[in-house]
Amino acid sequence: MDVINFISKHPELPNAPVTNKNSPWQNGIDYYAAGPRLHEYLNGIGSILDEYNAFSVGEMPGVKDPKEVIKSVRHDRGELNMIFQFDM
Repeated sequence: MDVINFISKHPELPNAPVTNKNSPWQNGIDYYAAGPRLHEYLNGIGSILDEYNAFSVGEMPGVKDPKEVIKSVRHDRGELNMIFQFDM
């Protein structure tokens, strides 16, 4: 699942802080890379895939906290089976 960790966004959809004044676009990844309902959504997907004995692989870019990544693949949580996380 491509960029699966982008499925949960900050509920207020705030603007990213200006960190590059030379660009009209700013990096808002902190607001969508591991949103507040990410694990709820992943658990729902995991439950469906488990019914079919399916194996899941997700890509999780931009997640800065390794503990957040590990939560997504811990066997006892029923979320993803494996991830790609190129940032680390």
